[in-house]
Amino acid sequence: MESTAPPTPVPLKPEMGVKASSRAYFDWCGDATDPTKEVTDPSGVTYTLQIASDAGFSTIVLEKEGLTESEYTITKEEKLEATKKEAPYYWHVKAIDNASNGSDWSGAGTFYVGFTFAMPQWALYTLLGLGTLLLALLGFWLGRKTAYY
Repeated sequence: MESTAPPTPVPLKPEMGVKASSRAYFDWCGDATDPTKEVTDPSGVTYTLQIASDAGFSTIVLEKEGLTESEYTITKEEKLEATKKEAPYYWHVKAIDNASNGSDWSGAGTFYVGFTFAMPQWALYTLLGLGTLLLALLGFWLGRKTAYY
């Protein structure tokens, strides 16, 4: 059985300090000079992704093990809470080969999740309809008022 760990992944997205969606997209590669190059190992590779609320990763918010792709999008059920830019989320990833050799954790990336307001589509159309109706009534009223002068 081999004992050489795969290379340490390089975090790509989300970029350092950016505002991300509550369903953030994570991407990493195997070479900082070539973002298209994957982490490879003769026995195969899976990844572990961790997201924490502190730089020391003592408070893990989400951990995904056994990822077979070098990317991950947070699901609707896993979506992250909004945070301030001054209190970001931290994330890192490591590669594990099929002989159970693990790379070092990648350097930690940071990002924050801003407040997002999601209005149901029906409510948006209702508000647009009411706005149009109010503008039409205002136009009618102004037209009648100026017709008498």
